[in-house]
Amino acid sequence: MKSFLLLIFLLLSAHSYSQPSDNVRSLSMGRTSVSNTFNLDALNHNPANLRDINSKDSSKVYFSLLSSAGYVLNSDFLTINFYNKFFTGDANGNKKFLTAADKTEILNSSKNTDLGFNLNYKIASLLINTKSGTFGFALEDKLSAKSYISGDLASLTLFGNEIGRTYDVKDFNLNTSWIRQINISYANSGVTKSGRKFSYGVSVKPQLGYYYLGVKKNDLTLYTNENNVLSGTGTLEFQTSNITKDGKVVYPGLTDISGFGVGFDAGVSTAISKKLMMGISVTDIGFINWNKNVQKYTYSGNFVINDLSISEQLDTLRALINATKTPDADFSRSLPTTLRLGATYKFFRTSSAANDEQEFARVSMDLIQGVVKNVAGNTTKTILALGGEFAYTSFLLQRLGMIFGGDEKYTLSAGLGLDTKHVLIDIGTHNILTLFNIKSASKISGGINIKFRF
Repeated sequence: MKSFLLLIFLLLSAHSYSQPSDNVRSLSMGRTSVSNTFNLDALNHNPANLRDINSKDSSKVYFSLLSSAGYVLNSDFLTINFYNKFFTGDANGNKKFLTAADKTEILNSSKNTDLGFNLNYKIASLLINTKSGTFGFALEDKLSAKSYISGDLASLTLFGNEIGRTYDVKDFNLNTSWIRQINISYANSGVTKSGRKFSYGVSVKPQLGYYYLGVKKNDLTLYTNENNVLSGTGTLEFQTSNITKDGKVVYPGLTDISGFGVGFDAGVSTAISKKLMMGISVTDIGFINWNKNVQKYTYSGNFVINDLSISEQLDTLRALINATKTPDADFSRSLPTTLRLGATYKFFRTSSAANDEQEFARVSMDLIQGVVKNVAGNTTKTILALGGEFAYTSFLLQRLGMIFGGDEKYTLSAGLGLDTKHVLIDIGTHNILTLFNIKSASKISGGINIKFRF
């Protein structure tokens, strides 16, 4: 029984980071991005900012190679301490058996919880500034998972089936994918008749799908009669697409593709004044069509069991579902379309040596609105993001941020940046509490970006 619980909580228990950020600077500034991320950081957030209209930076080329990655593992309950308490042995290495009190604590912590995981890894990225505009390119892997486990499903898993009780599991949902994205972007700038600077940008993003697993249909209800027999009505269907016929996960080769699609980004930024920038963008408009080794697994509710906590019956149930594996038709899934609107205010001080004003701080605010729900960690709950960046020296940047709303409700973020002549390094987390006590933190994230410029 405990192994079954562990499978659920470890594979699905990270509350997915809504509109996940794939650049660490944004991650540490509360995920503000639409008016304050530039050069390679602007990819996937606001392509207009590839063209930094207020920058004095004369660099022609930015690039990264195997040096940018970030992950987010968020949960309302799962911590290292939680795992150690319920899913490891005692001090003598003996197995731990969950008591009724243990199960009740797990249930109260985990029921009706959104779950998931996000990992973004840039294999390579490149930006080139020319007189004709700015061109950007990136190749990156995106792994995501999002699920929802209802209280009834958690109760059934923990306590087994209770006589005379109906379990409604229709709310259970699952969506996981592994996609490699190619990002080809262009940005340019102009000046309005009133003399206001602005920039605009577009991105075309082919999507190469490797793995997909998701719930296709769920209207399942389970009931335990007076003889303690659990039966079901309705259907729970899973749909998969894989690069391997047997469904095993392997690292994909260059030609291994199980789905293909395309996404588009578009954005605009404008300088209201020297101190105030505003931006708007819409990202990931598009879809991916899954068409290789497409299979369907079905639990129709016509199988009866009398004790879900017995491992042999769980094995039988899994075997039954595997036996329903049938080829299925190609299917399409939307990309996590997101709308962003934001502003950044800059603070300047006069440099006595250069007799010129230099920026030493900026604060940003974004409104982030997901359009498509339950896709790659997306949420349709509005997010208010606040962030600040402070340069107390010419090369060391300190960052703080806050997130309100979305699935996370509230978090504090932090990070550091090192800005040298040719190398830029960013590290950060979207939950500053992780830095003080990682064992008790349920929202764990981190990332590093290393970029080069010439």
